[in-house]
Amino acid sequence: TEDLDLSYRSQLAGWRFLYLPEVVAPAELPPDMRAFKAQQHRWAKGSVQTARKLLGRIWRSTAPLPVKVEATTHLTANFSYPLVVVLTLLLPFAVAARMQPGEALTPLLALDLVLFLLAVFPFVLFYGTAVVRSGAGPTGRRLARLPAALALGLGMAVSQSRAVAEGLVGPVGVFVRTPKTGGVAAAGYRAMGRGLVGVELLVGAYLGGACVYAVVHGYWASLPFLLLFAAGYTMVGSSSLRS
Repeated sequence: TEDLDLSYRSQLAGWRFLYLPEVVAPAELPPDMRAFKAQQHRWAKGSVQTARKLLGRIWRSTAPLPVKVEATTHLTANFSYPLVVVLTLLLPFAVAARMQPGEALTPLLALDLVLFLLAVFPFVLFYGTAVVRSGAGPTGRRLARLPAALALGLGMAVSQSRAVAEGLVGPVGVFVRTPKTGGVAAAGYRAMGRGLVGVELLVGAYLGGACVYAVVHGYWASLPFLLLFAAGYTMVGSSSLRS
């Protein structure tokens, strides 16, 4: 959060950053799901707090309008998580309303598919470019993990929505360290508690039931949507229990 805040304040003060695509910075993922959720919670809450602090200054600055719009989009990106939660709860009903027995693809579902692909394409392009340009590890194998990464992002929606709410109306809070191992030994501290794991597993079961309903009634075109969401919530919840 302090890095994000400093970056924006530096640019508001007149500094200009230069992005070097050939420079790859090594990084370490947290060792388990609880640690990963603690890290992502901190980042999401912090970005919302930074938005509250700086969006007014950004829009009052002399920066060009496209820059202001991009900064707003960047700082408010985590507001998508509460919308994902709403979409998750409505998804089975939306699928049932769009499908008719015996029809493979209705006009509404076709429109949904187009919108879904438009939403997923930037994700694939962004991470796919990073995978190819970094040159770290087998490219094909790493690209094959993108669907799992997309499901992971969806499954994080519940815990990240809480982070957004805390960033909006909650206290500043304390810094929660992310356990790191360096790939050698266990860290001497642990991540935050399991929190909303029960909710995540319940949502996963809810969507799993919707998948069964779709199969029984032959709603095959809707199954990929449901499976992606169900896999994400189940993966995040079950991994949190094991960690």
